[in-house]
Amino acid sequence: MKGLTRGWTRWLMLLPLLAGCAGTAPAPEGDGATPSAMAPQVAFEGEYNEACFSDDLLDLSLLVREERPLAFVLTLANKTGAPLRVLWDQAVFLDASGNAQHLIHQGVAHGQPLEALTPTSVETGATLGDLLLPAKAVLEEDVWRLAPLSGGRGPGGPPELRLRIDLPLEMNGRTSIYRFRFHLENPEASQEDGQGQRP
Repeated sequence: MKGLTRGWTRWLMLLPLLAGCAGTAPAPEGDGATPSAMAPQVAFEGEYNEACFSDDLLDLSLLVREERPLAFVLTLANKTGAPLRVLWDQAVFLDASGNAQHLIHQGVAHGQPLEALTPTSVETGATLGDLLLPAKAVLEEDVWRLAPLSGGRGPGGPPELRLRIDLPLEMNGRTSIYRFRFHLENPEASQEDGQGQRP
């Protein structure tokens, strides 16, 4: 009987840990690029090259297509009763090597500094479609330079990459970071096989 009781006790102790894996997670504190706020952690849903999230406030998806292997296609639908803002200057991309980079979206020239990444407002009931490119700031020239999703890993690296995007959204004066963790088929490996194309 004691063995049975101990077994149930262990399972009960593990439940809060397992429940915590599906809950929210704080924003990273060391990179200085994201606000310190509680951030919903959006779990990857099991498809390669795509991450999706939906709740009562918004529908959000990120997708990598073969014809644009170095970019993310963003679709964001505002289901709230008020406008929301995408805070581009605080958005962060973590490549497969763990390097933090900012994201450039459509309409922003690569030569513009970080301050040029002004927020985009999405009205209630509207849908934003955008193309996001990871970028690194070349500090000595104060210009943007494109950076590969792989973080510098060549075609000899792993066949898939684990990436993360932190997308800060401001709703009703409060900022939440929507954190996407997902797998990406290695774009360099696809190009070596002749299956992918450069943008």
